[in-house]
Amino acid sequence: MRRLRWLLLAVVTFVGLAAPHARVQAQTLDLTFRFLPDLTSPAVEPVRAFLPGSFNDWGPNNSGRIQIGAPSQMEFVAEENEYRKTVSLEVGETYQYKVHYHNNGDGSNFTWITDPLNPVFVGPNADSQIEVADPMFLQAAREADSGGNVVAVSVGLFGTAAFTRIDFEVNETAYTNGLDFYDADSGIFRFELPASVAPGSRFALEAEDAQGRVVSFDIGVPPPTVVDQARPVGLQDGITYSDAEPGTVFLSLLAPSKSYVYVLGDFNDWQPDPAYLMQRDVVSEDEVYWWLEMNLTPGETYAFQYLVDGTQQINDPYVPLVLDPNNDRFIPESVFPDIPAYPDEANGI
Repeated sequence: MRRLRWLLLAVVTFVGLAAPHARVQAQTLDLTFRFLPDLTSPAVEPVRAFLPGSFNDWGPNNSGRIQIGAPSQMEFVAEENEYRKTVSLEVGETYQYKVHYHNNGDGSNFTWITDPLNPVFVGPNADSQIEVADPMFLQAAREADSGGNVVAVSVGLFGTAAFTRIDFEVNETAYTNGLDFYDADSGIFRFELPASVAPGSRFALEAEDAQGRVVSFDIGVPPPTVVDQARPVGLQDGITYSDAEPGTVFLSLLAPSKSYVYVLGDFNDWQPDPAYLMQRDVVSEDEVYWWLEMNLTPGETYAFQYLVDGTQQINDPYVPLVLDPNNDRFIPESVFPDIPAYPDEANGI
């Protein structure tokens, strides 16, 4: 909470009195949220979708089920194969929400998910979270085809002043005509690529409004060149420690049908680094291993994840210890003293 410091003034001739019950009205923004069902993992085909959150009494819902026609129901935009919902929210406030969709006609079969387009989530239910700013961007997306290749990029751009400049990049190609692809009424920027690019490709954008304020983001990485090389003999899934060289560690991940894998961790600031790009060992179509040799300090504890195709951050399925942002708080000190804090960077690139 910011504390206000009052300055007392001695007044000789007269005192001005403020009008009673004066109140400053909160500033609001109309934000358009989107749900792209084909970008969930796996892709889904809902009958209808909803945007329940702290701003609409979570639907409202009854024992988890949201009724057809509820205030949180989203509108389906067939041309883009996506659902949209515009909500008026206060600038400076933080809100939690999720996506809810019906799998059948009457809504008796339903699903709740964390927003696939928002890497920020909190709490035991992994609720998506946003902090409303002026200006701001929301839900940057790399829209993919059935093969996983990116065919379009999109994002919501919102503010109280009109945007006068939008520059963006896809991998190493820069564009300065972003306003041509921005719909000011919905607040949605969308650009269809002239040719598809690899999954997880870099999408960066910078927008400036009429007041000179700038908002920007940068997600993904340009597709790297992968080295094909067989794994050393004796390597097991997960972590293998070298007996001959203390501090030498090998990581191995089985992940067929993927384009590239990086190792992210507190040893590289959780950023894609060419030195931590894993090598590929193709045994068969269904047996593709990604592996990396690393030199670490013996006796130290390290946290890490895998970044797969620039879009998914996953843990190693074979590690004996996994940090969990939702459940670690329930582990008593007597069971695990000084449990490491879950790194914020592990929520998403």
